[in-house]
Amino acid sequence: MLCEALAEDSLLTTMNKYLDDITEDEFDRRVEQVKDASKRHERVSFAIGKSYENNRLDVRKALRTADERMYEDKRMYYEKQPEMKR
Repeated sequence: MLCEALAEDSLLTTMNKYLDDITEDEFDRRVEQVKDASKRHERVSFAIGKSYENNRLDVRKALRTADERMYEDKRMYYEKQPEMKR
């Protein structure tokens, strides 16, 4: 995962740059926009794991939560479309 490759302080800087002053509802809306955009392309699929933490200093917790949710999103995708499973 790209985020895991970044240093923790670099990750915090990046997160704050793109998500500064964003509400959880707005964050959810943006994630849904990305998912909706991917549906327009037949050969594009990916899993998204998101985590919204009020305490942005706990990056490890946010990454762990997002990772778990990404695998859940992936599981649900293959449950709905078993023919796509490799």
